[in-house]
Amino acid sequence: MIVRTLKDILGTKRDVSGPGWSRRRLLLASDGLGFSLTDTIINKGAVLELEYTHHLEALYCIEDKGQIRAVEDQSWHSLEPFTLYALDQHDRHLVRALDSDLRLVCVFNPPLSGQEVHRKDGSYALKEQ
Repeated sequence: MIVRTLKDILGTKRDVSGPGWSRRRLLLASDGLGFSLTDTIINKGAVLELEYTHHLEALYCIEDKGQIRAVEDQSWHSLEPFTLYALDQHDRHLVRALDSDLRLVCVFNPPLSGQEVHRKDGSYALKEQ
């Protein structure tokens, strides 16, 4: 059994951030569950363009409001608490926080190792787990 709190993660190597975002990696590949789980914050006003070419990702909004759209699509979809979006086609997408920080719970498959760094295109390279 794994029992871990957000407080356990803060300030450790599982607490990572970049321009416009921070991600607390609650579960990683080394935890052996076959997926990873993160608590992610997108900063107020940030617009991120991302594409996970080697990972599938599902995100569940738990706090505040934002928007998501596929890069090739012109329609923004609202994100608010209790809204899920899944990137089931390795979708290149834009996500933005509106009036305050947007908080999401994210699941990745294959799981993140914890060593990933966003490349220029917004994706993670596939690493040996």
